Parts: sequence; C-alpha cells; structure tokens
Amino acid sequence: MNAWVDHGWSVRSHLHETAPRPPSEYVRRLYVDSLTHGAATLRLVVEAMAPGTVMMGSDYPLNMGTINPVGAVSVGLDAKVEAGVLGGNARRFLGF
Repeated sequence: MNAWVDHGWSVRSHLHETAPRPPSEYVRRLYVDSLTHGAATLRLVVEAMAPGTVMMGSDYPLNMGTINPVGAVSVGLDAKVEAGVLGGNARRFLGF
C-alpha cells in the first residue's frame, strides 16, 4: 500500500494507542465493491486494497449505479484480479 496512507499514523504516535498497527495493515481486512464510476479509480482501489477484497458492485436498482457492472470492471486489470472481482472473491468470501 502507498506510504501516504500510513504517514499520519507514523507522525502521530498517540494514534498507536488506538491502532497499534499502520492503517495499511487494517485496510487489507476490508471488503469493498468495484463501483467507482471510473477506470482509473477502480485501478487505484485494487492497488490500495488487497485485490482479493474487491467485489463487483452495481448499486442496482438505484439510479446512481451502473447499467453494465461487468463492463465497468473490464478496465485492463490483470486477468486473475478481474476474475476475482467478477465473482471469485465473492465466492471465496461466501464459502462457495
């Protein structure tokens, strides 16, 4: 993960009482969806998070979602990462 995420934690030692590890270690425990409304943003999310924690999102049936969630994931990601986002990560998370 990029060093900028951990910078505040590293220079504010009082934060270590609440969070003994850098934020980059915690963020990789979170699961997020792929709905970012932009290819560059999705690539940043995949880079910043553990790739196995990003799952396809659509926000369906809300009007702020995307009509083509699969197409929104096809933005030049590594084939293995893309397959994970399109279903592999969710199957693993749900135990299928």
